[in-house]
Amino acid sequence: MVLTLSGRQRDLLYGIAIQRLTGIDEVWRVIEEQRWEEAQRFGREFADLLKLLTEGLGWGDCGAEIADAVHIEGSPDSLRRALETIRIEASVETEEQRDLRLRVAEIEIDRRDTLDACEELLARLSR
Repeated sequence: MVLTLSGRQRDLLYGIAIQRLTGIDEVWRVIEEQRWEEAQRFGREFADLLKLLTEGLGWGDCGAEIADAVHIEGSPDSLRRALETIRIEASVETEEQRDLRLRVAEIEIDRRDTLDACEELLARLSR
């Protein structure tokens, strides 16, 4: 099966795939602990991600922003599993990201409260 995606889509998928592959040592950890079912699951997950990279996304810095369409090939099952892994990874919010999101929300509330205060005070001055 061949899927066509935009350069932006490629960059997004590539970034998450590479990020997830930094955890490839999980395979060895569960093997050492003789947790065979998990080892098989992790092994398949990382194999699917590596296939996705080698059969379409390519290697290289996602900051290069590939503008052209990219074609990825592979079995539907392997592609589906790799894309599911990327989707799950993209949905996970780290503690640092959560803290940053909350801080931005606090700043937005303060900004709106400041604007409201100015509007209220200016309205009072206009009376």
